[in-house]
Amino acid sequence: GGPIGAMTRSEAGVVRADKLAGDVGCVEVIGFPRLPAFKPAVDKAMSVLKGSRALIIDDRRNMGGSPDAVGYFVSYLIPPNQSIEINDIVSRLPKTNNFDHKKSYSEQTPVNFAKIPVYVLTSKNTFSGGEEFAYDVQTHKLGKIVGEVTGGGANPTGPVDLGHGFVA
Repeated sequence: GGPIGAMTRSEAGVVRADKLAGDVGCVEVIGFPRLPAFKPAVDKAMSVLKGSRALIIDDRRNMGGSPDAVGYFVSYLIPPNQSIEINDIVSRLPKTNNFDHKKSYSEQTPVNFAKIPVYVLTSKNTFSGGEEFAYDVQTHKLGKIVGEVTGGGANPTGPVDLGHGFVA
């Protein structure tokens, strides 16, 4: 909540982690900062939710961030004895026909939620890495997506110099 435009307080993208009635865990993540900042914050939050019978992940205000942090968060939903490819980003190196290929895989997390029902809440404000998270959960069949169609920006981009002062 809070007024529109107001800053939301978070610890490295994590707003809150609470146990609701019936032992349902609920975590809100509004961004995915670089992994060194995100990992300790999300580890602390998810540890509070250990033993939950179901998990709600509130992704409605998530504006995205680091693909590595997204991959780490998805890892909480992967069985601990498995490793899956979460993301595959291919980008062309500027002014060449060479490509950079970066794959990310799930990794071990301090607690795990693979064996319980997972629900990811989305909205029109879910964007970029927030959308990637929802997509990863959906395509790997790790949970159900509930909510609005997201913003449509889950694609890493960068500026391209067109010359004469123009950039695309």
